Amino acid sequence: MTVITESRGDIFSAPLGSVLIHSCNCLGQWGSGIALEFKKRFPSAYQTYQKHCLPSGTFTSTSHQLSLLGTTLLIPPAHLTASPSASGSTLASVADHNNDQQRPAQSSYWIACLFTSLSYGKKTTKKEGVSPPDVVLRNTALAMRDLERQLIQLRAGQIEGGRGGRILKAEPGDCYSVRINSGGFGVKWENTKRVLKGEGIDITVLVREEDWEGEDVDDDVEKQAQGSDEKKEQKKPRKKKAVE
Repeated sequence: MTVITESRGDIFSAPLGSVLIHSCNCLGQWGSGIALEFKKRFPSAYQTYQKHCLPSGTFTSTSHQLSLLGTTLLIPPAHLTASPSASGSTLASVADHNNDQQRPAQSSYWIACLFTSLSYGKKTTKKEGVSPPDVVLRNTALAMRDLERQLIQLRAGQIEGGRGGRILKAEPGDCYSVRINSGGFGVKWENTKRVLKGEGIDITVLVREEDWEGEDVDDDVEKQAQGSDEKKEQKKPRKKKAVE
């Protein structure tokens, strides 16, 4: 059973080596909200994402952007590299992450970019607006399956990387996210959460204190049921001992 755990916290304080998941548009823009924070903290990861969306450096065709929908770009830590053609995955090559290498703490995360909406903001004469909620949710499910496939491949093998072409174990840690799609894409978190629970990746969703509503939640139904049974057991009246 997939477990989606919500807790107070900052995604950028997750354990090093973790996979940090966030939803993205396909136009190469991390311009606001949590995406902008990713851009500031991981500048070279942002460059990798931009090149993935805009291979020629500028907007070329809608067909390329549309092909990204429902996929995940998994950007490894700065000290690892991989060839996308080696295993057919969309694992990014990040050998040139010089900016992030100067900040080892920030370069030790895997960045998972889920392409759930074609565009961002309101529709204009120059671009489309945010995809409709049902489209975003459908793309979220597909992107999560793509991410799961890549993680399984990585955890089962090795990739080339490091100085001198050393072979390094590529073992991404646990997955952490924010309440994806609930910001600029305007999708209700409960709807996205329902989709995530239907996929195969356990995720810890970290919510900052100022955005927190409710108690810490662990969606493991068995644990909840067990806790409920224990409370019932405690409430049962004790039987009086028979007088001998």
